[in-house]
Amino acid sequence: MIDYHTYHKIHHLHQHEHLNVTQIATHLELHPDTVSTWLARSRYQPRQTKDPRPSKLDPFKTQIAQWLEHYPYSAQQIYQKLKPLGFHGGYTILKDHIRKIRPPKSPQNNYLKLHFNSGDAAQVDWGECGKINVSGTMRKLYVLAIILCHSRLLHLQFTLSMSMEHFLHGHIQAFQHFDGIPRRLIIDNLKTGVLDHHPGQEPNYHPRYLDFAAHYGFAPVACNVRKPNEKGRVENVIDYIKTNFLAGHQINDYQSLQTAANTWRDNIANKRTHRTTNKVPQDHYEQEEKAYLLPLRQETYDCGVDHYPRQSKDNRVIYQTNQYSLPPNQSNPIRLRAYPDQILLYNATNQLIATHPRHYGKHKDTEDPQHTQALKDQRHKAREQTLIHDFHALGPDAIRYHERLKHHRLSHRSHLRRILALTKIHSKEQIIRVLQDGLKIDAISADYVAHMLETKSRLPDQPAPLHLTRNEDQLDLTSPEPDLTIYSQPKQPKPKA
Repeated sequence: MIDYHTYHKIHHLHQHEHLNVTQIATHLELHPDTVSTWLARSRYQPRQTKDPRPSKLDPFKTQIAQWLEHYPYSAQQIYQKLKPLGFHGGYTILKDHIRKIRPPKSPQNNYLKLHFNSGDAAQVDWGECGKINVSGTMRKLYVLAIILCHSRLLHLQFTLSMSMEHFLHGHIQAFQHFDGIPRRLIIDNLKTGVLDHHPGQEPNYHPRYLDFAAHYGFAPVACNVRKPNEKGRVENVIDYIKTNFLAGHQINDYQSLQTAANTWRDNIANKRTHRTTNKVPQDHYEQEEKAYLLPLRQETYDCGVDHYPRQSKDNRVIYQTNQYSLPPNQSNPIRLRAYPDQILLYNATNQLIATHPRHYGKHKDTEDPQHTQALKDQRHKAREQTLIHDFHALGPDAIRYHERLKHHRLSHRSHLRRILALTKIHSKEQIIRVLQDGLKIDAISADYVAHMLETKSRLPDQPAPLHLTRNEDQLDLTSPEPDLTIYSQPKQPKPKA
């Protein structure tokens, strides 16, 4: 009887190495008949006793084998998946069965077991979790795991970056979940925590992380170089997250991922019986560790990180290929403060001028409608100033006419605009004469100006001769002959007084 590992070697050599039965038998030191027998079988089946005792696991063994062929689930995961299917057996028989149908893991190095007092320390580390679609862009997915070393209470935070703002924000979320702060945080030599760490020398911590640690009152502790076993608890828990929470789950929505992770954390990860402590982490924390943690500070640390992007011509700043709008007329430099969920923009005098939600896709444009409206209002105001300036340029009479318009008409600007439009078809002198006439008779409107200009344009400059086209319209005019005798009679002298 061969074991499960040998069974897979036989099929691998036959399917991928293209060896025949004799070659496989020689390579594995087996009889050719044994090789032929197991090549004919589509899955591994251990030898059964003649009269095996019935087991509650029997109806589910085929399903278990299919699951294991699809993904290397742990016994605990299989146990969780079997419960909804009606399995009422114990965890031990399931674990023994799984141990039989797949080979044990390769032996690992032995390390000295570390012990931690209540509230003494937590371990912190990042884990990569593949990729996820965010707004049409495939982004790397990371998980920041922080675990209390004594009780094994876990907090996990999924992010799309391992930058400083995500690193510090993940700490804050963990402290709030723990309702306290451990005295030491054991970290790897990651760049957001340690700038450099040479073997045999003290680590050079990142100044921002030291400032964060001073704010909350804990001491950072960097592992020795290439010694991941010094934070073995968090290393193990990242594997646990991947093989229990993420394994076999299709992750499509980043927005709901953290909610699902919190549910798994509270209902499974922190409620299971830990195989090392043999205690439930949540109960262990409540009973033995919570009281020893440092209290939370009222002031939350500002985890934002500053950048200084250039301002584009279309009133935007660009950060990680995404554009964010600005109010009009902002001078450089613009300070962009990045948080995991939002972007804050400050002007050169350090005043907050814009707040935007942060995008993790690529080439997205985020526009605040108020910024667009402010730009439109500014341009509208400039156009209005130009309008008034052009109208006043017609002369003093135009200025007086404008003053009268403001008192007579609510929409005086529209009247100015219409009168100025008439300058394209009428001379400046004609318009001024009409404005003068309007001021005299108190006719204040664009309609009056347009009507008078149109009327004057229809009147001829000289009166035309009278043309009579019908005979009956012609008048027979006669005049008497003049009496010229009055000019020929002698002039009579005036009588003397």
